[in-house]
This record gives sequence, C-alpha cells and structure tokens, in this order.
Amino acid sequence: HYPLRRQRQMCIRDRWSGKAVLGFRPEDGAIVDAGGGMFDAQVYAAELTGDVTLVTVVLGEDTLSVKMPKEYDVDFDSNVGVQVSPERCFLFEADGGDRIDAAIQGPAPAV
Repeated sequence: HYPLRRQRQMCIRDRWSGKAVLGFRPEDGAIVDAGGGMFDAQVYAAELTGDVTLVTVVLGEDTLSVKMPKEYDVDFDSNVGVQVSPERCFLFEADGGDRIDAAIQGPAPAV
C-alpha cells in the first residue's frame, strides 16, 4: 500500500470502485534502497542497453522494468526499493485493461 495524497485518495474512492492495476513508464521509476521506495522488489536482471541500464524486478508474480543511469550496477536477486511519483502513475481496469486515471483526474468532489 502506498499512501496517495488525501485529495487524490478521496477522488479515486468517490469515482472508481472496481479493482485497478497501477502502471508507470520505466523512465519514471528509480531503484532505491529496500524500504525506501513505493514498494520493494527483487532484481531479476540488469542489462546495459547503451545510454541506460534496464533493471527488471520481480514483484509477486509480476515483473516490471526501471531505467537507471548506464553506470548503475546491482546484483541479481538483490532486494531493492522502487520509487515513482504518484503523479507519474496510471490506473487501468483490472478486468479490461482500459485506462481509468483520466476519469479520476481533476479536483476531488466537495465533502
């Protein structure tokens, strides 16, 4: 669980009640020390691709990739944190995969 700002939480709860999947672009994430990010994951691979190192991590049964500077070095199977700004995240319907964050942007309803 990653705490969103209170206004964004209210906006999401009031406008979306289904299951959602959180996603972000690899260039918007960063690998940090375990316990210091949005969530922890285990390093599966790190590949120098020219101008960046593409780090693939495992979170539960899923994998995701984060672009790091080309000098970044990490041991496989290391536990790391993954940090990403909530403003750079996207929400998708868990069942259909449609993007839903457009429906939750904007001011929170008056309470």
